[in-house]
Amino acid sequence: MKKKIISIVLILILVSSTIYCDSTEFEDYQNYSIDEFPSWSIKLRRGESLFFGSLALTFPISVVAYNVVVNSGLISNVPTEELTALKYQVSIAALISLSIAIGDYIIGEME
Repeated sequence: MKKKIISIVLILILVSSTIYCDSTEFEDYQNYSIDEFPSWSIKLRRGESLFFGSLALTFPISVVAYNVVVNSGLISNVPTEELTALKYQVSIAALISLSIAIGDYIIGEME
């Protein structure tokens, strides 16, 4: 009985959410102008997008690289706790992503 009531309430919420949508509100929409944001905020936004975007790629790569290095025996002091190993992997991925974002900033400033 509870599942039926919850599902009916969820369906009503989803269906009624389109009632309050006003399409005439978007007819006067204007794009951002060039001078609307300062240049430093645009550069910061680009760096943020690059950092978090590359983090999705660098994290799995750092996990695989860390496991290969640990399993091959190149590191003598291997942490026994999984949380500590995860912290190392996240730190490695964040450093690689940060270097990508800083590298892009330096290349952008040189041009």
